[in-house]
Formats: sequence, structure tokens, C-alpha cells
Amino acid sequence: MTMYPRTEARRVKFSSKKSDFKDDYTDPKSYRPIALTNTIGKILESIIARRMSYLVERFDLLPQSHIGGRRGRSTEHAVHLLVETVHSAWNSAEPRVATLLQLDVSGAYDNVSHPRLLHNLRKRRIGGRALEWIRSFLSERQTKLKLSDGAEACYGTPSGIPQGSPLSPMLYLFYNADLLETCAAQGVMVIGYIDDVNLLAVSSSTEENCRLLTEAHT
Repeated sequence: MTMYPRTEARRVKFSSKKSDFKDDYTDPKSYRPIALTNTIGKILESIIARRMSYLVERFDLLPQSHIGGRRGRSTEHAVHLLVETVHSAWNSAEPRVATLLQLDVSGAYDNVSHPRLLHNLRKRRIGGRALEWIRSFLSERQTKLKLSDGAEACYGTPSGIPQGSPLSPMLYLFYNADLLETCAAQGVMVIGYIDDVNLLAVSSSTEENCRLLTEAHT
């Protein structure tokens, strides 16, 4: 099977929900969209996600520094790795300075470029029928927006991956894997957790850390 069902499974319904800690609910940005996807589509997406998860670990397709969304890894692993690295820097024979830069991509899933995602999947050895199925999954998608007053509108979505899909976290790992590898190549430790990226520089001075982090960030 290389085609995603050309049915209502391709249409994602959004229900708006008030975001926490927002004061002005007249601002559209104060609302967080919740994706309500088709059940049949979710079952198929779960199967593909589990298969990709197996392939990632079996053939080492993603950077080891990518911790979120991986089998057998959790937030605790990310925090433990970060804390241990900082403690090692502080407790070394010549105490060193550790500086952390945290990056969060705004609207990460919504702004995924489909051509770039497919390119990254091919680059990391996801091809054949699996790639064609994902291409089909991404194509001809629509978003149906339903407001509290009952008004509805349907829009085409040529970019992005659906928030709430079991497959989306795995796809995003492939999408930003190059970012983690590029930053690590700059001499900075990288810890990724889905769309959150932590850059940790350790050196003899804060100034040197800032220089390393600036190079990695740019």
C-alpha cells in the first residue's frame, strides 16, 4: 500500500482552545488549534510511525542526540544528560564554564516544508513504498476550521504536518535532524527533543561559550 486514503482521512478538523496564561482572548494567537483527525487515518499513521521507529533504532537513521519521540528514551534521559555534562564541567580539574542556549521553533509543525521533509527522508534512507506513502499522506490535505459560533471554513494546507497525528513527531525528527548535526559540528553539545533544541557550550570562559553558541546559532 503506497497511497494514503483519499477520503475524509485527509481532512483535519480544528477546534479552537484557549491557551493558558493569555490575557487577551480577542487575539487569535491566544487560541491553540486542536487537530481532530479521522480514526482510520490515525490507525494507518500509527502503523507507519511504529515501523519508522523500529527502522530508526535498527539502522541508526537519526542523530543520537535526538532524544524526544524515540523508543526507550524520555524527558528524564535528556535532563540527566544535560545535568551530568554541566556537573562534569564544574567538577573537572580545571573548572570550566557551561552555557546553555535553548531554541524553540514557533509553529514548528505548521511550517514544515513538504519538499524539504521528503528530501530529508530520502537522505536518511527512507525510500520506496514508505516514502511514497508519506508523500501521499502529505498531499492534498485540507484543514477545516470550526468556530464556537458554528461557522466553518475549509482551506488547503500545502505545508505543515498535522498536530495530533501519531506520525507527526517522527516526521519532525527527520525534518530537523540536519540542524542537530550542524550545530554539533560547531563544537557544541546538542540535545534535541522533538521541536526543542538545547545547545550546550563548555569552555574556560563565558565569552568563548557565547562565541561558540553564536556560531552554532547562525
